[in-house]
Amino acid sequence: MSQDRIFAKAGPEAGSFEFNADVAEVFPDMLRRSIPGYAASIEAIGTLASRYVRPGTRCYDLGCSLGAATLAMRQNISVLGCQIVAVDLAPAMISRCREIIAADNSDVDVSIVEGDVRQIAIEQASMVVMNYTLQFLSLEERDAMIDKIFGGLSDGGIFVLSEKVVDEDEDVEALLVQMHH
Repeated sequence: MSQDRIFAKAGPEAGSFEFNADVAEVFPDMLRRSIPGYAASIEAIGTLASRYVRPGTRCYDLGCSLGAATLAMRQNISVLGCQIVAVDLAPAMISRCREIIAADNSDVDVSIVEGDVRQIAIEQASMVVMNYTLQFLSLEERDAMIDKIFGGLSDGGIFVLSEKVVDEDEDVEALLVQMHH
């Protein structure tokens, strides 16, 4: 795993953040360091997939980045006729995701889509994952996105939402920010 040194420089010369090829190269390290419990959330996604995904349904990884949640689902689905739809807007992330998924030997069909999660139809879904993605939508768009997801869930389907939150307790919030940094 390549180590993230993109923002090692302080100040304006560090540049702004974008999901480009440099970020895609070090993204696993970024996630490991900046999201406490990230590995546990990916493991939980796999466990939930093994329990809730139904034959002949779709699973969605909305904001898939490099495909960690896609792989967790794929490697834990034991029923037939499922398709995973992995979606991300960043070309560099999609390119690297395609390489990672191609190296996996599971038989579960994965469709990797470069596109906006707001434009993807959610249909016959037994599982939808938004892993640290909702934060990138405007506040005004979030309710509509969640409504769209729930409208596309099949009976018994699940929606897994992982997201950074702001805690009302100032001390807890300060701890969360410190852990993130």
